[in-house]
Amino acid sequence: MDRKSLMIWIAGLCLAAALSGCGAHSAQAPEQDAPQAAGTAVPVSTAAPVDVPGVETQTEISAVSRSGLSGSYYNDYLRLTLTLAEHGTYTLRGEDSTVSGSYSAGENGVLVLDFASGSVEATAASNGDLLLAGYPGYFLADWDFWGITEEEAGYSAETPVVISAPADGTQITENLDGTLRYLVPDQRLAFTAPADMTVLWGAVAGGVAIADPQGGFVTGRNVTDLYRTSSDTDDAFAEDYVRAFVTADLSALRGTADSYADVTLVRDAPEGRVAAVSLTLTANGQPFSVLTVIYTSTFSDGTVNYIAKTVYAPAAEEAGVQRLSEAVRDVAALRSVPKEN
Repeated sequence: MDRKSLMIWIAGLCLAAALSGCGAHSAQAPEQDAPQAAGTAVPVSTAAPVDVPGVETQTEISAVSRSGLSGSYYNDYLRLTLTLAEHGTYTLRGEDSTVSGSYSAGENGVLVLDFASGSVEATAASNGDLLLAGYPGYFLADWDFWGITEEEAGYSAETPVVISAPADGTQITENLDGTLRYLVPDQRLAFTAPADMTVLWGAVAGGVAIADPQGGFVTGRNVTDLYRTSSDTDDAFAEDYVRAFVTADLSALRGTADSYADVTLVRDAPEGRVAAVSLTLTANGQPFSVLTVIYTSTFSDGTVNYIAKTVYAPAAEEAGVQRLSEAVRDVAALRSVPKEN
């Protein structure tokens, strides 16, 4: 059995055993020699979410739209328009910039908006206006009452477009900023990616893989079952994940990964992140700077899932890890919840 087949076989065993409820994560892949990869590892970004709100889907109406808060709001003081789409994404539009992301329903009617720099809570007043933490002034719901026109607010009536999905049960939605939001029930994952990146359906076991036009990759995997059945420390869990999956994934995506180097536990992680590991992997003579981050994804009822996101950037691209980390965002746990009558 060659090295590629061996690594894929090991990854499959770990995943299958974990899903059956066994403590399979403690079984480690055989040790490998670690010759230095060609090239020099570039500094990796440690920026990654500590917790990403979990995504819930229903047969018809989503949990977020039932809150009655979907729609557009205008902050006259900041001249910002906030639009909450029913499918769970938001757009914050100003005169010079537009920011988009996902949002979810939190406790006590609070909405949680996921920004690149962290989450922001939005609280509804009795009259329906929204107050965003850290933003002065209210985002007004009743524009007519305040004499605000759609032209003044820069309101856009464009609605997200749902695209037919290439994978069974998967839903792909086009966000207002042109990115795509993927809901993948089979892998219990949701994520957002640029439209020019390609999802490689079925390329990696038990997860998703996204290819970048510049030769990089991002993988995501819901590792909740693996984490809960593991007796390892968080750092050891991350190292085991790299042994069992990260090398096998790159082999499946790029050809046999035949050497690795510079394996480092990232110690300057934000408080609350589970663990992170950086390393250099070489596949078919090409070195990749790799960063794996394990973090939590929490649903509105407090249920916690664990997500592993790995970025593979060609080592020649100095800021490749940072760029890919930001390009594929909001990688979250996904679950279906019973429809409420």
